[in-house]
Amino acid sequence: MIRLERRAYVPIGLKVAAPVIAVLVALLLLAISLEIAGFSPFTLCRSALAVAFGSLAGVAEIIGRATPLTLTGLATVLALRAGFINLGAEGQMIAAAFAALLVSAGVLPFPTLAVVPFVIVTGFAAGATLAAFVAALKLRLRADEAIITVLLNVVMVFALQLLTGATLQSFPPLGSTQPLPLASGAAFPNWGHALHVYCEPCVAFVACIVASGLVHYTIWGLDIRATGGNPTAARFAGIRVGIVTLSVASLSGGLAGLAGAGEVVSAGPGSTPALVLGLGYAGIAVAYLAALEPLGVIPAALFVSIILCGISAANQSIGVPLALGGDVIALLLMTALIAHGAVRYRLRLKRPSEATS
Repeated sequence: MIRLERRAYVPIGLKVAAPVIAVLVALLLLAISLEIAGFSPFTLCRSALAVAFGSLAGVAEIIGRATPLTLTGLATVLALRAGFINLGAEGQMIAAAFAALLVSAGVLPFPTLAVVPFVIVTGFAAGATLAAFVAALKLRLRADEAIITVLLNVVMVFALQLLTGATLQSFPPLGSTQPLPLASGAAFPNWGHALHVYCEPCVAFVACIVASGLVHYTIWGLDIRATGGNPTAARFAGIRVGIVTLSVASLSGGLAGLAGAGEVVSAGPGSTPALVLGLGYAGIAVAYLAALEPLGVIPAALFVSIILCGISAANQSIGVPLALGGDVIALLLMTALIAHGAVRYRLRLKRPSEATS
């Protein structure tokens, strides 16, 4: 008989090789799908490489798209580490966009210089509040946080479309942009765009480093790993599981909200802010490609960013559907989940003597 057995020790080489193999399998499946659809995978590959390495503007676009992916991926990693299945980074990003609309609507008298900082703070708070609400439902009512966060994503997408007057559609293509018509005369200053281009990538990079240190080398990180590994044993060890879950969920939602706020303030003076949809869903694939390691989020986000930017370029050059980005993310998530399971478990042949005992 064959059974699944959890590995007592996972070699570093296996942790690194599993996501790489997952990416290669996903790309192979993507190439087969493109051939069936009548598109050349080599043309798509050339488009992606041209965007990524063809010019400084292309590199800037890759980094700009990778920044929110890094934040949503890190948000997902931290939540999963604590046993909180946060699949709602998309909804938390939209909550940050709502906060931007509220701040810029002229309801509160903010000077122009204070608009961008307040949007960032309220975006973080909006995402944190939404995730903390779901965590409270899990702790008090034993609600399934995975289902609730996914449903909140749908609710927030519909609410955004209604608020902005867009045509209602259940699942907009991943990578599509939703303009946010701001109701006030308080335009975002030019340094808001500079903050998004130059400072936000540094913030995301540093956040991954700090999160790695917190998870692996602090008492709070030990509490997070114990809570995610076995909450019952963590309670017997004196860990306040509810406080850990609530705090990590709030931080996770705040990071996703920060990604949404950064997308909104990236608009310069005279331009309409817009929110790139689907980056919260893509963050889930980033998290598993990173093997749930905070430092692994950085290369995983860059890789997914190159793929998405390449598809966007191919959409303009050879007419590849923009919805292909969602298919790629689904393939990457599927193969990454299988690789994650293969790292944690192994197939073991059960001997007849063990079967009879």
